[in-house]
Amino acid sequence: MNIESLESAANNGSVSTVFLQASGDDSDRCVEMQAALDAPTTGVLYLDSGVFWIGRTINVPAGKTLSLDPGATIKALDTFAIIDGKNHGVLLTGDRAAIIGGTIDMNKRGLGGGINNRYNGITVLNGAQKCIRRDILVRNCTGYGVYDSGDESFSRPPSSSNYNVRTENCEIHFEPQGADGTCYIDCAASDGDGDVSVASYFHPLVGSKNITAIRMKAKGKAPAGVEMTPNIAALENITLAFCDFELTTGGVVLVSTAGQNFPNLGFKVIGGSYIGASGSAGLNNTFGIISAASFRGAGGITQTGGEIFYEGCSSTSAQPNGGSSAAIAIVVNGGGVANWNGGSLLATGGSAQLPRGQGLIRLSGNVKTTPASPAAPVIRYEQYGRATMVADGGNSFANLFLSFTQTDPTKLHLDYSIRRISDGYQPTGELKIHWRIMGGGYLRLYVTGMNLAGADYNVTFRVVEYE
Repeated sequence: MNIESLESAANNGSVSTVFLQASGDDSDRCVEMQAALDAPTTGVLYLDSGVFWIGRTINVPAGKTLSLDPGATIKALDTFAIIDGKNHGVLLTGDRAAIIGGTIDMNKRGLGGGINNRYNGITVLNGAQKCIRRDILVRNCTGYGVYDSGDESFSRPPSSSNYNVRTENCEIHFEPQGADGTCYIDCAASDGDGDVSVASYFHPLVGSKNITAIRMKAKGKAPAGVEMTPNIAALENITLAFCDFELTTGGVVLVSTAGQNFPNLGFKVIGGSYIGASGSAGLNNTFGIISAASFRGAGGITQTGGEIFYEGCSSTSAQPNGGSSAAIAIVVNGGGVANWNGGSLLATGGSAQLPRGQGLIRLSGNVKTTPASPAAPVIRYEQYGRATMVADGGNSFANLFLSFTQTDPTKLHLDYSIRRISDGYQPTGELKIHWRIMGGGYLRLYVTGMNLAGADYNVTFRVVEYE
């Protein structure tokens, strides 16, 4: 259908779905496609199988659908131009705008051109809500593949529902920016042929809220798999349910950055796996719950600040055998608190194995640790007693007589308390205390440089010898 017949049909009110066929050459189809979408009576623009070349952004108005045959591709020309600041292949400009099926290929436009020469795949315009992307492949984007483009005003945050959307060879694959209510179901990402360097596969930022990814999968090279950035404002209610992310080289799989010191609030992970050659997770200033998820990397989980409840999770730190770094299943620092209930902590290889981690980690009694924590020492002998201080010139001592004969001095442990029992003088200066074995069943506690009269001071003690 040409432009003249389309306009005539629209004026007669007889068109609801418009069909376009591929031309078979590399002619720019932008004008024809945009005219079809802008016609008042067009509800759906359907592109038949083949390649549709475009030289600028295609805008899909509110309530309209751009539908592609599974064999159809919208592909950016080498001369694709940024007009009115629009650097998107397809832009959903109003509420309930939709794109379904086929492939959007930005043809690596802007490759090597730097941060100001990047091109996006399918974008939801700031202010457009309840938009739909479904059954699409988005590829070869030097910017964002799938982008909800909110801003820091938060006046009308964009939102979208994304079903079976696949991305490959994009700098950032899925980006909800300043969005509220966006969801991704059965979406997937891969790094492609590698000439577009991946920054991350899933990147909520700029105060996004109520963002949900269900069964999202990503695998490939990147500095981060999931990169949550609470800049401008806090992130709230980011949920990852049954997602699987794997980085094949370097990077940290699940990241919440320090940003501008805004928190990541209400964060939830349900199931899924986060596997990396380096660290499995690096969570800054994050508050939430992670349940039944599996983490594996050389560095395990690092949590800085915040408080996270880990329920039934597993974390494995697998360092190279003989390596110089310790294998630590979880590290908590910066005043953070980790509450780990059930599940398992595993540390292998490296210079040491610390499955129980470092920092403030509250472990429940049913956490499986490998290597297993050392068994509590077995007490062979134990005695509680009291002794009297004896003045000895400018020093003092107390004899501690035992009801058993010690067998191994290296396994002997002494706890003691020196108490004043009268209202007399109290000592001034620094107490220097040590003890030694005087013979079988006989210890002596020394206080040097101070005279503690027996009438005023006594000693209570506990002596233990371990097996």
